[in-house]
Amino acid sequence: IIHEVFGDVERSDFQNYFESFKSDIDIALDYVKFSKDRTEQDKSPEEIVLHEIQNGETAKCEFKSSLRWNLKTQMNDKKMTYACLKTLAGFLNTHGGTLYIGVSDEGKTLGIKHDNYKNNDQFLNNLFNFIDDALGKHAAALINAEIVTIENKSICKVECPKSIKPAYLKWDKTEELFVRTGPSTWSLAASEIVDYIQIHFSSEK
Repeated sequence: IIHEVFGDVERSDFQNYFESFKSDIDIALDYVKFSKDRTEQDKSPEEIVLHEIQNGETAKCEFKSSLRWNLKTQMNDKKMTYACLKTLAGFLNTHGGTLYIGVSDEGKTLGIKHDNYKNNDQFLNNLFNFIDDALGKHAAALINAEIVTIENKSICKVECPKSIKPAYLKWDKTEELFVRTGPSTWSLAASEIVDYIQIHFSSEK
């Protein structure tokens, strides 16, 4: 087949042809990679957030409609705050992740206006007060939160790394250890906690 394609040429010429062809492919692949990287770099922070939201909830990404406002009952509800803190605890105790507050389960941008805080600073201050009270100062120091504008609505992006030690959620006189399993957050049974800590946190010490 090679002979039919290239004709009567020396073996060394075949090698030259192939090396040239391989070089052309490498150049093309490098250009594709460069173009892809350049496209990612050119995206604004808002575009990156929107892209993450469009990808839906995952083991490292979750949406909550509000920090304290129950959209169904139209009143403040501690269950909303608990749901946010539970997600953050799960991220801390597993592999980290990002919580978007002001986004529905379906990925619709709702905003945080319905939480009825005077301004973004008050929202963030209250968020970190909740984190400090329920998860402790160590957890609060790890977490980063900011207000971003998506589709003309303000939402809160909360980035949470993996903790080097277990983060227990203290709420209504109870103390629970939450972990992430896929796009869900689960409380470990008492019989599971010791083994989980030994497996997931012993190497962090």
